[in-house]
Amino acid sequence: MTDHIDWLRLFSSAIEQIDESVVLTDRAGVILYVNGAFERVTGFSKAEALGKTPRILKSGEYEEAYYKHMWNTILSGNSYHGTIVNKRKDGSLYYEEKTITPVLDVGGAITHFIATGSDVTESKLAEKQITDSAERLALSVRGSNDGLWDWDLNSGKLHRSARWMSMLGCPAKETTGDAEAWFDLVHPEDVAELQTQIKAHLSGTTPRLEHEHRIKCEDGHYAWVLTRGEAARDPDGKPLRLAGLQMDITARKALEVQLTHDALHDPLTGLPNRTLFMDRLSLSCKRAMRSPDRGFSLMFIDLDKFKNINDRFGHSAGDALLRDVSRRLRECVRTCDTVARFGGDEFAVLLEEVTNETEAVAFAKRILSRMAEPYALDGKEARVYGSVGIALFHEPCEGPCGLLQDADVAMYRAKKLGAGHYAFKQGVFMA
Repeated sequence: MTDHIDWLRLFSSAIEQIDESVVLTDRAGVILYVNGAFERVTGFSKAEALGKTPRILKSGEYEEAYYKHMWNTILSGNSYHGTIVNKRKDGSLYYEEKTITPVLDVGGAITHFIATGSDVTESKLAEKQITDSAERLALSVRGSNDGLWDWDLNSGKLHRSARWMSMLGCPAKETTGDAEAWFDLVHPEDVAELQTQIKAHLSGTTPRLEHEHRIKCEDGHYAWVLTRGEAARDPDGKPLRLAGLQMDITARKALEVQLTHDALHDPLTGLPNRTLFMDRLSLSCKRAMRSPDRGFSLMFIDLDKFKNINDRFGHSAGDALLRDVSRRLRECVRTCDTVARFGGDEFAVLLEEVTNETEAVAFAKRILSRMAEPYALDGKEARVYGSVGIALFHEPCEGPCGLLQDADVAMYRAKKLGAGHYAFKQGVFMA
C-alpha cells in the first residue's frame, strides 16, 4: 500500500513539473484537474478552471462544426490530434498542439478524457511570418512584373521563371539550364561588365549585384533589363547560389534617351542646341591642340531681316522657314560636321578638319547660295539671306568661347556689308 501511495505521489509530482499542460475532465467535459503548466500557459488558476469546461479557452477562431468533429472523434473512442488556437485568460491567443485521449474503464466504456498540450505559439508565429513574407514577395513579384532567376553555383544550373522567359518573347514557362545560356543572350558590349559585376559580388567586394544591360529577345532585337541579385553563402562565406530579379527597363531607357536628346537639341528644328554645340566645339579644340593637323573651322550665321518674315507671314510661317533653313544647312555640310541653332535666327556650324580659308570659303559660299534660294510660305515666295562669320582654329587658342567670339565678330563684319556676305575676323568677302 505504501509503495502504491509513493507511486501516486511520484506520478502527481511528475505531472506537475512537465512543460506540457494536462487537463483531466469527466465524460461530460467538466474539468477535474489541471497541472501547473496549464496555469502558466492559460493564465487560469486551478481554482478558476475546476468545474468549468475547456470552452473557457475557446478563441472564436473556429465554427461549431470544428468542435463537433473533435467531440465525435473522442466519443468514438479515438484520440484527437491537432493544432488549435486557444485564448488565454487575458484574451491573447496562443497556438497549442493538443492530444485528447479517452480514458476507459475495465469494460471499455469512456469515463474521462485526458488532454495534453504544448504551447507552439512562437514557432507558429515564425512560420506564419515566413509564409506571409513569401506571399508578399510572390505578390510583389507578380505586381512588379519582374522575372525571377536562381543560379546554383555548384551545379552551374540557372532557373528562370516564366515571366523571365516571356519578357524576351519566349514561351512563358519556367526553364532550367546552364548559366552560359544567359550570358549568350547578353549584348556582346555588355556581357564582360555584367560578369565583372557578378564576380565582384561573389567575392564579397559589393553587397549585391545590380547591373543594366541589353539582352537578346526571341525576335532578335535587344531589350534593356535591370538585373538585381544577392548571393546566399555558407557559414564560411562561400557563395552557394545567386538569385534575384530581372526588370524590363526598355521604356525607361528610351525615355532617358529622349530626355537627353531634348536637353541637347532645339525643339523647333531638331538641331543640336548651344549646350551640345559648345561641348563638341570643346572636344574639337582639345583634339586640335594635341594634333595640329586636326584643325577645324567655325561659322556663325545670322538670317538677315528675319523679323520681316514674321511680320508679313506670321510666326507659324517663320517657324516653318527656320526648319527649312536648318534642313538646307545640314545638306551643305558633311555627317562629321555639326549644325546647331543658338536660338532665334542664329545658327552655328562646326566644320571638322577644315583647316584653311579656301576650304572654309567654299562651305560659306555653298551655305549662302542655298539660303538665298526662294522659300514657299503659305503659297507665296519669300527670300531670306544670311550673313556668315568664319573663324579658323589657331594657336594659341583661347578655347571654345574665344573662337565663337571670333566667329561672332566676323559675322557682324559681314552683316555691315548687307545681305549675302561672309567674312573672317580680319577681312571681308562677298558671296
